[in-house]
Amino acid sequence: MLFIYGKNNIRVNVVAPGPTNTPLFHQDKQKFAKNSPLNRIVEPEEVAAAIYFVASSAGSAITGEAIPVTADFEISTGQPM
Repeated sequence: MLFIYGKNNIRVNVVAPGPTNTPLFHQDKQKFAKNSPLNRIVEPEEVAAAIYFVASSAGSAITGEAIPVTADFEISTGQPM
């Protein structure tokens, strides 16, 4: 159904952040970060940068995509042991 919107120059995307360093993240951040291949969680600025990119003219050819910003967390591996 995205082709209907594309004809009107409307792009539909989603930015899907993983564990993000905000006041709402109550878990032990260092322990949680050990489960990421990058050894950290996502910073809010990184999520904002992805949103800015996909909304800008630089991302004008991107539509119908889910863009993960996750520090390589997976649903099955994101929880600390």
